[in-house]
Amino acid sequence: MNDPGRTYLESRVLTASPAKLQWMLIDGALKSVRRAEERLEAGDSMRANVELSHAESILSEIVGAMRKDVDPKLVEQSAAIYAFVIRRLTEAHLSAEIQPVRDAARVLEIELETWRQVCEANTARVAPPPSHLFAAADSAAYQGGFTLDA
Repeated sequence: MNDPGRTYLESRVLTASPAKLQWMLIDGALKSVRRAEERLEAGDSMRANVELSHAESILSEIVGAMRKDVDPKLVEQSAAIYAFVIRRLTEAHLSAEIQPVRDAARVLEIELETWRQVCEANTARVAPPPSHLFAAADSAAYQGGFTLDA
């Protein structure tokens, strides 16, 4: 029997724009980070580490999917932000301290809001003209600088 929740999530992922997928991934990482913070506050570092690992995996996927060929400088800057977050989560793994988790959560909250605004702007924007009406180089304007495509 199919799990309706899983089916719904699969449908959302398969129909989402690249920007929405980015938002969903950051949202998932942030939720794991918040759960890790709760677990650490409760003194349950083992379960916190599971959540931290999950968030690190999501963020590593985001960094690995960045398209350096589209906008190398933007990718470098974005990757540095995610590297900072991953580094803080790793520090939390090693120390079982809450502050690195809070630092990571704050950065992810800003990223989540940024991508929410990108998604909102993409929804409000008129659809781009058919690709044959503009040069391939101009298509990056409609891609947002980088995509989640591997």
